[in-house]
Amino acid sequence: MRIKQKVKNPFFIIVFITLISLLPMVALLFDRFMLNLSYSTLFYIEIFAGIIFVSTGIFIAYVFLKS
Repeated sequence: MRIKQKVKNPFFIIVFITLISLLPMVALLFDRFMLNLSYSTLFYIEIFAGIIFVSTGIFIAYVFLKS
């Protein structure tokens, strides 16, 4: 038997996803001062950050705009 648990307050999920999406940005900021990563690694980090930001926006829109 599958148990479906509804999330009554998605605030904590949204905050968690947003904090995860900030991690690549922190890596980009640290690279300027400390990490000295290659340009290809920075490119992949930027792509990953963009994907996370878009998915976070879609999730937030889904949660707040669903009927």
